[in-house]
Amino acid sequence: MDAPKKTIGKTIFFSYMEIIIIQKYITKNLDDLNFVKINKALKQTQSFLDIKYAIIKNNKKIIYPKNENSEELIFLQNQLIPFITNKYHNLNKNNFFSFKMASKKSIGKIIYLNDEYYLVVYSDFSKYRKYSSIVNLILLIILLFSLIITFMISKKVSKKISYPIIQLCKYADKVGNRQYDAEVIEYDYKEIDQLSQTMNKMAVQLSSYDSTLKTFIQNASHELRTPLMSIQGYAEGIKYNIVEDTDKAVNIIIEESKRLTDIVNVLLFLSKVDSMQEKFTSNMINIEDIIKNCIEKVEGIAVIDKKKINFCPYNYDFEITGDEEMLSRALINIISNSLRYCIKNVNINIDSNDKNVSIIVKDDGPGIDRDDLEHIFERFYKGKGGKFGLGLAISKSIIEKHSGSIIAKNNDEGGACFIITLPISK
Repeated sequence: MDAPKKTIGKTIFFSYMEIIIIQKYITKNLDDLNFVKINKALKQTQSFLDIKYAIIKNNKKIIYPKNENSEELIFLQNQLIPFITNKYHNLNKNNFFSFKMASKKSIGKIIYLNDEYYLVVYSDFSKYRKYSSIVNLILLIILLFSLIITFMISKKVSKKISYPIIQLCKYADKVGNRQYDAEVIEYDYKEIDQLSQTMNKMAVQLSSYDSTLKTFIQNASHELRTPLMSIQGYAEGIKYNIVEDTDKAVNIIIEESKRLTDIVNVLLFLSKVDSMQEKFTSNMINIEDIIKNCIEKVEGIAVIDKKKINFCPYNYDFEITGDEEMLSRALINIISNSLRYCIKNVNINIDSNDKNVSIIVKDDGPGIDRDDLEHIFERFYKGKGGKFGLGLAISKSIIEKHSGSIIAKNNDEGGACFIITLPISK
């Protein structure tokens, strides 16, 4: 005979609630010795695993079932009750049991009802094996169907996800070959749609940058070609004794060389600012102090040209974080530009809100041509009287590296207006 197997017993009795109810019902009616009700209730019970019940007294007398001619009663009297009696001397411990006699293997449990009666719950284990095989077969079929459905769904979902990614890869390849036609495609998946929109924005920005770069190269080539041609012309004139006034020719060569050097230095500086190779120091800067210092540096030009720079202090210590030297260079470029085009006055004011401080530079000149406004910060774009067309471009780059912004517009009363906005340090 096999030893009791608690795990198997618990698995068999998945109709456990039925057993609990039967136990409570029997216990209640035992108090009244109402065996008629008990017999009737037990006869009406049915279980998926054909669970059977027997009630025995502590003297091992069978109270239920009562039918003396039944096969089940004979099995209980001749096999099950003797096995329990020999195996378990103390029936109060609710023991699980498992035994095999002849070809019949049973598994069950002894349930304590009171000091006199016990409930024996048992079932033919072979039936459990039969049902277990059926259940396993059903589970296997369900598993196979689940795998097929899962495969079909995953294939469909993966195709739905991979298709837009393949399309985006093709688009990225086009962008890599400088084909910047924006293909705005909407996708069902939020993340992929965001990626698509971001790539479209990237293409637009790259297209703009590429166009700006081409224009810059063209303008730079033009600006560099003019002094080089002048130098080359006078140098060849001196070599072949064509130029009569060699001293004048040499001076022109020197001046054009200096001009060429200035252009190259400005271009190098602008390139370093753009690529962040130019190291920016980060210090606390009083905005009014930096404006006053910049005015002092350019005031000599204003005096010579009989012009005036007017600054109205805000009387509040605004502080920003940044590189004082770089910001001074940007501000000097703006003020110098205003001095170049003003008639008599350049006015500088400060405005602020909770987050930013604005430096407003106005002049009383003719203002900026409407056609020039949108190009004024582009490199080598020169207005009337401009030098290289790089000063305002440098100012814009420096200010943007300080998380600021600059705009240009015309005053209602006439003249140009530049507004520099920088974040206030907290």
